Amino acid sequence: MSDRLPAQEHVLEDGASIRMRPLVPEDARELERGFDQLSPQTRYRRFLHAFDHLKPAHLEYLSHIDGKRHLAWAAADNATDGGIAIARSIQEKDSADTSEYAITVVDAWQGRGVGKLITHALHKDAWANGVRFWRATMFADNIAVQAILLTCCDEVSRHTEEGGAIEILYRLRPPAE
Repeated sequence: MSDRLPAQEHVLEDGASIRMRPLVPEDARELERGFDQLSPQTRYRRFLHAFDHLKPAHLEYLSHIDGKRHLAWAAADNATDGGIAIARSIQEKDSADTSEYAITVVDAWQGRGVGKLITHALHKDAWANGVRFWRATMFADNIAVQAILLTCCDEVSRHTEEGGAIEILYRLRPPAE
């Protein structure tokens, strides 16, 4: 577990209470349960292709982070202790200051402010680890994630990928104290 930033507790505008913390390998089972809560559309939008389960190798990759090059934050519902979101930053092989950004919020929690909160926690962790740019690949109509990223980053460039996806490069702003 990352010791750079502590776990965080938040109360959403709708009164729901959540906690966020760096992901640990023991979260693998919860990642599987969270994936099972995603609708086929959400899975497709997050991974840019359809599949109905996480393969063991993929689960291993997603849950075993190093806290430096591969950062990930998890959010859970305090009422049920169930996982509700993951945001991650994975350093690109050829650039020490650029990482891939990705986020997944389970369907029942989308549009409630979780994405922005977990992105800001990840942003602080990434900045502390020398990340200055995030590259995000998503469908062009994913306005929600683009809006979240603009709360802590500035868009540098974008280009169209195959199948309606876009790749956007964002410059991280220094986190607010």
